[in-house]
Amino acid sequence: MKETTSIYKRFRKLFGNKREDLDFEEPERGNSGLKKLADIRNSKKAYGKGRDPIAAADIIKVVSTNQGWDAQLEEAGIFAAWSEIVGAQVAAKTKPVSLNAGKLLVKCESTAWATQLKLEHIKIINNIESHFPSVQLSEIRFVGPEAPNWNHGSRTVPGRGPRDTYG
Repeated sequence: MKETTSIYKRFRKLFGNKREDLDFEEPERGNSGLKKLADIRNSKKAYGKGRDPIAAADIIKVVSTNQGWDAQLEEAGIFAAWSEIVGAQVAAKTKPVSLNAGKLLVKCESTAWATQLKLEHIKIINNIESHFPSVQLSEIRFVGPEAPNWNHGSRTVPGRGPRDTYG
């Protein structure tokens, strides 16, 4: 029996534990973090199975899978790995802005960059699919710098728009 187990038994006996026949199991080594997390919830013993420390990465993986965040994390990975996908020179002149329904919007520093990247969009889509195979990307739209726009959101009202009303 380990020293920590014997100390624990002694303290439990001294400080009010009436159960003399506690049986303790030694913690198992080599279990995956996912199994350990499940075992912790079911364990009632202080030194029972699954009471070893669990890596934070394993817990985050379990939580993200249970919450259904895996697809969103993969999509966010495109934004984080943009310079690896397109290269450092192109990444310095472009920035991915949004990814909605398989359509990636990329803002470019100039219209010349946008035009050049439109010609290479197949190569970029293939690079994204090789880095992130679970992301379903159907289209990439490259846009240059824009003039100010009074339309906010995806819906607009027909009409003349804002005019000089201070007359």
